[in-house]
Amino acid sequence: MRQRRRAKAKVKSHNMSRRKRQRTSFQHNSYSRGRTYVKPRETANFSSDFRIIENTETVIRELNHVLTCRGKRQEETLLYLNIARVISFDLGSLTCLLSTLRFTKNYIGNEPSNAACKKYFEESGFLDWMRSIDGRKFPKSNSNNLIFEKGVDKTSNARVGQEIRKAIKYLTGKENTFPPVYSIIQEICPNSIEHANVNNKDRNWLMGIRYEFDKVCFAMVDKGQGILRTLKRKPSQVIGDTFSDDVNILLRAFGKKYQSASDDDNRNKGLPRIKSVCDEGLVNNMTVITNSTMLNLSDSSKSKRLGAEFAGTFYYWEITNENYYRWKSKTKNTSV
Repeated sequence: MRQRRRAKAKVKSHNMSRRKRQRTSFQHNSYSRGRTYVKPRETANFSSDFRIIENTETVIRELNHVLTCRGKRQEETLLYLNIARVISFDLGSLTCLLSTLRFTKNYIGNEPSNAACKKYFEESGFLDWMRSIDGRKFPKSNSNNLIFEKGVDKTSNARVGQEIRKAIKYLTGKENTFPPVYSIIQEICPNSIEHANVNNKDRNWLMGIRYEFDKVCFAMVDKGQGILRTLKRKPSQVIGDTFSDDVNILLRAFGKKYQSASDDDNRNKGLPRIKSVCDEGLVNNMTVITNSTMLNLSDSSKSKRLGAEFAGTFYYWEITNENYYRWKSKTKNTSV
């Protein structure tokens, strides 16, 4: 009898303890439901001239600020992109901004107040990747302009080929291939493995395309280590480079004066091939920004040492129908 009473008392005590825990949990949840949790917010303000080709150092500093904000407890912090003051964009700055935001889950933004700039922004394809201040998706753009990921698989390669054919149709009225541009993109992507983050071998590039009145603009960007930080140089070259600036060092990299970081000689032909396409006049305004250097392979007077460090490598170039017909003429003469 005594053992039975003890067993009943033990069960009663256990049940009371369990009810107490449930009641406490309920009270806690009721209290939580009565509060609105607001994520801490980091704000990135952008200057009126947000063009990386024309206002390079300012844009790089603002991108680096976004990079800093992105690293602050991404799951808990909301990043707010204040674009209202921007009057001028370019394809490169938007592609670079989106590349910086690629691994950020929590970010929202507004649109430019300037009507012309707002139209450019909406047609760029950037809004396909961003939500409004109240969390809504923006309407999809019907423009041919777009920004998309360029990987190393067959699907993405096929898409690149398709976009190049569309660009030629826009310029000439007839859909066709343009191997020089395709070769540039194919050479850039292997170099993303060579010169980007060494801990991420299957790294993707972000690629942007914009259609303007008489030309099509291309931009590609990767947030890696950059070319200058990954050059493999002989001791004699290191000594010689102490008397040279970064612009000339980067130009020599495109002239195949340095060995690749992986000792793969075929890999190191990528940069010279890009320069060759530019030297033949098959693309215009070929611009490379990496680390603290801007190199314009089409116009050396625009090359310069920068006062800000770009995290990665950025390429920009343009094509016109003149570039295309120059290539057609060259291939025709070669085949004769």
